[in-house]
Amino acid sequence: GLGNGGAENMLYKLLSKIDKKLTANKEMFALMVKEPNLKPSMLSIIKSKTLVINGNKDMIKISHAKLITKNIPNAELKIVNGDHFYLFKSPDEFNSLVMEFLQK
Repeated sequence: GLGNGGAENMLYKLLSKIDKKLTANKEMFALMVKEPNLKPSMLSIIKSKTLVINGNKDMIKISHAKLITKNIPNAELKIVNGDHFYLFKSPDEFNSLVMEFLQK
């Protein structure tokens, strides 16, 4: 059935010939899953004041955002009411958060 990887790959190849956007989306999602492959301790080299924004309905777990924030010196975490695309869906709120952070 379609549950096996071979059939899914064949279907994907067929569909990607029809829709080039499908190929781009698959590559973008693969990057989101596989990259960046950093150890949290590597984030300590960031010396700039950093604002980490994460949505309460985000595909990125809040625990991961907390781990990122903990490992960046002078980082601040802001949990917003939204998903991974909060910046595009609520640009005015997003800009206000960033401006408030930068003015501290």
